[in-house]
Formats: sequence, C-alpha cells, structure tokens
Amino acid sequence: MSMLQLEVVTPDKTVVSAQVDMAVCPGVMGEFGVLPHHVSLLSALKIGNLRYTEGGKQHNVFISGGFADVNNKVLTVLAESAELAEDIDTARAQAAKERAEESNKLKSAFLANMSHEIRTPLNAIVGFSSILAETDEEQEKREYISIIENNNALLLQLIGDILDLSKIEAGTLEFNFSDFELNELMHEKENIIRMKTAEGVEPRKVRYL
Repeated sequence: MSMLQLEVVTPDKTVVSAQVDMAVCPGVMGEFGVLPHHVSLLSALKIGNLRYTEGGKQHNVFISGGFADVNNKVLTVLAESAELAEDIDTARAQAAKERAEESNKLKSAFLANMSHEIRTPLNAIVGFSSILAETDEEQEKREYISIIENNNALLLQLIGDILDLSKIEAGTLEFNFSDFELNELMHEKENIIRMKTAEGVEPRKVRYL
C-alpha cells in the first residue's frame, strides 16, 4: 500500500516524521486533504489543527500557521511552532494561540495601512504623468515633473521602510554608519510631510541649522 511521508518541521525541531495514510491541513481557504498520490501543491496554512492517520489511528498536531508543500508523496509542513496533541500544555497553548492571532491582526492592520500609504504617491505619479503628456507649457511641465519626482522618492522610501521592517522581524537588519547632511535630510522630511498634509493646512515653519 502506498504511503505518504509527513514531515512537520519548526525552526527548533522536527515534530513529526512518519509514513501516514493521509493528512488534513488547515489551509487559509479551508481544510484540504492530502493522500499519497496528491498532485504537487504549495499552500499557506492558518493557525489550527493538522490531522493525520497512521495505522488506522488519528493523530493531531496544533500548528501556528505556516506553509504546506506536497511533492512526490512527501508532505512537508513548515510552521513557526507545532505540538502534538498529547504534548500540549492547554494553558500555554491557548496563550500561544492568542499571541499568534494578535500578531496576525497587527500584520493585517500594517499591510492595510501600507496599502493606503503606497497608493497615495502612486496615484500622484500616474495622475500627473497623464497630465504631463497633455501639457505644452514648459513651466507647468517642470512643476509636474517635480511633483512626480517627489512622489517617486516617497514611494521608494515607503518600499525601503517595508523591507527594513521585514528584516527587523527576521533578525537580519544590518546597520551602516555613514556621514550625512542634516539640513538636506530635514528638507526631505519636510517635503514628504507637505505631500501628506491636507490641503489648506500649512505645516509649521522649521528653522534649520
């Protein structure tokens, strides 16, 4: 009888490594079953219970999300944390579940906010690029080009900030120390704030050194 090799792996250890009859994974779009001859698949997993049958007996593994990879009769589950049901400390598991859910909520809120922040300069770039193509006056062209360039800089900075936050979370952020021009930096920050300030609101003047 053909069997499925199940590997449940966390950064610390291999929680399960066994030949199983089948497995049911908690996918982000709903549960899905995996049999020995399942087609190749890569799917994101949500926090939940992974069930598998070994020798006619069902086992349960609690996972805190992750990814499932099915390839050549091998199901590999990569999770930040995973525990067999018989090894779970209920109170500790509930606390871990709540922390993971809170972390997911914060990440969703962050992504929603970043989506709005990215659309703001992107809309300006697209909008003024269209107007620029229809304008003949040189003065207006220079103004539109300046606006487009400023929003390009803002968009690049936002993307850089997102990448830096990802590096911080992964623990791979590196610090590069170098000289910089303070006045130039403050002017850049002032321009960014002006672009994000509501129409009719004048930011307070700042006197630079």
